Parts: sequence; structure tokens; C-alpha cells
Amino acid sequence: MFFAFRKQLRGRRIFGFIKDPIDFQNLDDFYSFLDLYQVAAILAVHAYHCGRLLQDCPVPYAVVFGGTDLNVNSRNADHLMMMTDVVINASVLVAFTESMAKHALTLWADDISEEKMQIISPGIGVMPSTSFSSSFHLKHLFSLDCEEPEIYTLASAIRPVKDPLFLVQAFSGWHCAENSKAYLVIVGPPLKDEAYYSSFQDITLRLPGVLYIPGLPQGDLQALIRDSSALINSSLSEGLSVTLLEAMALGTPVVARSIAGNRAAIVHYETGLLYDTPQVLKRRADRCIPVHRNDSRLDFNTVEPFLMVTSARRSPPYCHSPKCTYFGT
Repeated sequence: MFFAFRKQLRGRRIFGFIKDPIDFQNLDDFYSFLDLYQVAAILAVHAYHCGRLLQDCPVPYAVVFGGTDLNVNSRNADHLMMMTDVVINASVLVAFTESMAKHALTLWADDISEEKMQIISPGIGVMPSTSFSSSFHLKHLFSLDCEEPEIYTLASAIRPVKDPLFLVQAFSGWHCAENSKAYLVIVGPPLKDEAYYSSFQDITLRLPGVLYIPGLPQGDLQALIRDSSALINSSLSEGLSVTLLEAMALGTPVVARSIAGNRAAIVHYETGLLYDTPQVLKRRADRCIPVHRNDSRLDFNTVEPFLMVTSARRSPPYCHSPKCTYFGT
């Protein structure tokens, strides 16, 4: 999807760079880069992470809210002060959902106008690998003796705000006591917090039914999600989870924590399932199994997930396709 986006930009004679804020040691480095490449505009993702570079920035910029900046960083007085300077001086502010836009307008009610805020749904593209076998990969990697594992995938970076440990005890208990075929497969890289990552590894390594993979190529990850009984989300904060949208487009049921960002993406019992506690998650996940078992019984548990997946599949292609998002075409 990124390459299609870049091709469209270059077709309009627009050339750019993708940089991480940590690539610049200080403001002098950043300003030298802007001058060297004659940068005409900046698209900054995440008001706080990019904030130190954007204060007094000599180049016009737009800010795309990521979710954590609005939901978490805004609670810290120092972070909020920096972000306030950034949003006031931005040419345009972008939110993925109406709820994110309303949150931003509430946070900075005296500083920004509705005209400055744009709501643009993120574009998604799914190209799952055709050569990746999820069950074979898991059996090979973890020496599983289960012939047909029921996979529940949780794909996110390993950091506190994504709360991947929220479900592991309950899921392991379900695996041991009720369904030995069920596995929670957590996929994602560690991010910065070494103490949290060390604790995460210590806990997950000793829990039966919980598997951790530090990372997969995008095509293989999408194949894993496609082959899963459900895509699980455990986040404490989301702007709009692209992984949830990808799962919908792939036809995989989604079961997500009931937070504002997920409620903006999911209509409960229509395009996905929402939960508040690990115990409720278990009941929600159990309803998703028949979709990927190819169960021919037309009982409540079979019909409900099928209709839910059918409804969810209709949403991303129309609301979040690259053609719909890029340049409004």
C-alpha cells in the first residue's frame, strides 16, 4: 500500500522522505535536513512524538493524531503543553475518526477551530502471503503436537498501552481446562520499555497456550490473521487500529477491548465483538470458532459469526480502501 501511495505522489511530482523523530539528535540536525533537501511541507504523525521538532518549525506542517497522543500523553501536563504549541501552529490537523476529532476539539477548545480539523479514514491494503502456512509455522517454531490449532492472534507492539498481558492468564486457563487446541499467538516487536518487555517474556514463556513471536513480515502476518479464529485487541488506547480493519477485510472475526477507538471501528455483534474483561473475552472468542472450523451446523453459534464476518467485510473496502482515502478519489 505504501508503494502505491508513493507512486501516486510521484505522479504529481511530489517527492518525500519517511523519517523517525529519533533520527534527529537535536533541532540543528532537523533544520539542516530541511534546508539540505528544500523540504516544503511536513506531515507529522503523533503530536507528542514529533512535538520537540515542530515547536517553532520554519516549514508548514500538518499533524495526524495517532491515538496515544490524545488518549495518554494529554494527561501529562508537560506533554500537553508541548502538544498545545504544536496544534496551534499546525496548518491542518487530521483525525482518523469523528470521536478522535471531538476529543481533540475538546482538549484544545480555546485554541483550534473545527475548520482546522479534518477527518480522514486510513487506507488499508491486504496481501496475505500465499506460501505461508500458519499451522506449520507454529508447529515448527513451538513444537506443537496439536494437529489443527485454533489460533487467536493478538498483533501489536509489546508496550504497556497495548496491554498484551491483560488476557494471558485467562487464555492459558481456557487452553488448559477447556480447549487444548486454542492458542493465543502474540505477534509484535518490543518498544523501548525493556523492563516491561522482560516481564512480558517471563510471564508468557511459562503459560501453556500462549505463544509469542517477536515479528513477522507483513504478508505472513496477514496470512496468520486470515487463518485465525479471531483477531484479538487488548489495547488500553487506540486511535483507529489498522490491524482490526485488515482482519475485517480478510474475513477474520475481530474481538476487541471496549475502548473509544475500538468502538469507533466496530459495531458490536454486527462487525465485531467487544469485551471489557478477560472472562467476557473468553465467551466472545468461543463464538468465533465455527467460522474457521467449516462447521456445517446452522445453529446460533455458526450463523452469528458468519453474518458478523460478512458485514465486517463490507466495511473496510469501501471506507478504508486506498482509492477512497488517497487524494479523495
